[in-house]
Amino acid sequence: MELLITLHHQHQEQKVPPEIEAAWLHHRFTQIHPFQDGNGRVARCLASLVFIQASWFPLVITRDDLAVYIAALEDADCGELSSLINLFAKSKKQVFLAIFSL
Repeated sequence: MELLITLHHQHQEQKVPPEIEAAWLHHRFTQIHPFQDGNGRVARCLASLVFIQASWFPLVITRDDLAVYIAALEDADCGELSSLINLFAKSKKQVFLAIFSL
């Protein structure tokens, strides 16, 4: 966990884009799996914090996104983080479009 925090702070200093950092932090936390239950919820909260710190809206993964979300996590387990990044970016785009259409 200490290494995860250290790397996250380094990424902040390097100005890693929020959707990339959120996906990376989410996935790495789920790989550590520090709790018996609730790791996914905590990981989504961590991703939301990355977005909030960037003055974006929190991450929202709906039931409609569940299959794509699980597949993206499985891709990340195999070393391919782009599916999770794309899912998070798509989620942000949907929220921004919904707000602008109000």
